[in-house]
Amino acid sequence: MECLIQTIDFFKNDKDVHILLRSHPAESVLGTQEKYGTLIRDHFENNLPNNFTIIEPELSINSFSVIDISDIGIVNTSTVGLEFAMLKKPIILISETHYRNKGFTYDVTSKDEYFKTLKDLLNDQKKLPRQVELAEKYFFIMMFKYQQQLPMKYNNVNFSNYTYSSIEDIPKSNNIYKIIENIKNDKKNDFVN
Repeated sequence: MECLIQTIDFFKNDKDVHILLRSHPAESVLGTQEKYGTLIRDHFENNLPNNFTIIEPELSINSFSVIDISDIGIVNTSTVGLEFAMLKKPIILISETHYRNKGFTYDVTSKDEYFKTLKDLLNDQKKLPRQVELAEKYFFIMMFKYQQQLPMKYNNVNFSNYTYSSIEDIPKSNNIYKIIENIKNDKKNDFVN
C-alpha cells in the first residue's frame, strides 16, 4: 500500500505517465475487508489525480487487456507478473513472491532502487535477457509440473478434509509422498535456473 501511495504521489503531476491499478480478482471472488480501491480513495480523500485509474475486481476486465495497454507492470504477488514477462513487458517486483530472482523480473529491494528502476524503464522499456524464455519455462513448471494433486476433499471451493484418515492409508505412489521425501531429504530445487 505504501509503495502504491508513494508511486501515485511521485507521478501525480506527470502528464506522460498514467497509473492503472488493477485490483486482484480475489478481492471479489474470495472477499476481503480491505479493498485496494477503497483504501486508496480513503487515503486521498476521494481526490485522486487525473492520471490514476482503478479497475475494481468486480469489473469484468481481462488482465490481458490491462497488460496490452501497459508499458510496465509493478506487482506485489500475483501470477499477472509472470504474464507481463511472457508478453515481453518489463515487470518490477516489490515483494518476496515465489518467482522473484528467477531472471525475468526487476527485483527491487529499496524505495530508491524502485524509483530508479521505474524511471529507467519509463525511458526504455527493455526486457531482460532471456526474460520471455525464463518466464515461460517457470510458468510451465509452475502450472503443469510443480502443482501436484493431493488427497483432499473440497466443499465447493473450500477445503473440507483429507481423503485418507491417516498417512498410512495413502498409497505410496501418491504425490504427497514425493513432497514428503523432498522435504525429508532437504531437496531444494530451483526449477528455472
